[in-house]
Amino acid sequence: MTYAVDPAVYDAQPFLGWDSNELTSLVDFAGKTVIDVGAGTGRLALLVAENGAAAVFAVEPVANLRRYLKEQARGRGLRKVFPVDGLITDIPFPDDFTDVVMGGHVFGDELAAEYAELARVTRPGGMIILCPGNNDRDDDRHAFLIAAGFRWSRFEEPGDDMKRKYWKIRE
Repeated sequence: MTYAVDPAVYDAQPFLGWDSNELTSLVDFAGKTVIDVGAGTGRLALLVAENGAAAVFAVEPVANLRRYLKEQARGRGLRKVFPVDGLITDIPFPDDFTDVVMGGHVFGDELAAEYAELARVTRPGGMIILCPGNNDRDDDRHAFLIAAGFRWSRFEEPGDDMKRKYWKIRE
């Protein structure tokens, strides 16, 4: 697995690149506490830190990726990015902890358990943002998220094809 062995090579892959507007158009990150679940090399975490988030907790189970992410944050002078060991089904924060929880390409193996955990750590009125990596098609993830009250739209992921992003305000 390239991402675990050589994160820099994985980070250079074009299919990992959201247009930053796809994320920042959903919420103003300024002053917000954010959790990036399955943070990987930190593309999303670093983006929201650069967009004014008060603190970004990058939850990632692979130690080598956490090290890489920490180096990337330091290299950009971002002192408010904190890599943390954890899983989407076991996010190491208390209930109602964050203003925004987000994940790219991580949601979808255990739909109900993953969604419950994302909702648990998100404050009422906070936002859950997902790009589960599915192509632009209706599938089990799409049906689950729509039934859970998520809104969605399409976007083009560089080097790949159309994808879907989902978002929901937690009640």
